[in-house]
Amino acid sequence: MRNELAEIRMFGCTETQLDEAIKSRMEWYNYSGRRYAQSLISDAQEEMTFDVERARQSLNRAKWILENYNS
Repeated sequence: MRNELAEIRMFGCTETQLDEAIKSRMEWYNYSGRRYAQSLISDAQEEMTFDVERARQSLNRAKWILENYNS
């Protein structure tokens, strides 16, 4: 449970939920991991103007994708 709380603070969801959402999004949009990470980084740039915590989570998700999806 403690690990799940850390994941939720880090990503806004659990790592399992993140992985499922990423796989679905990559399949739906035919994105590579790198392209999806770039999209999240772009989102984070905009989020910085109104929600820094959300921007931080988007950047953490992008880093996780780059580490786990090397395509």
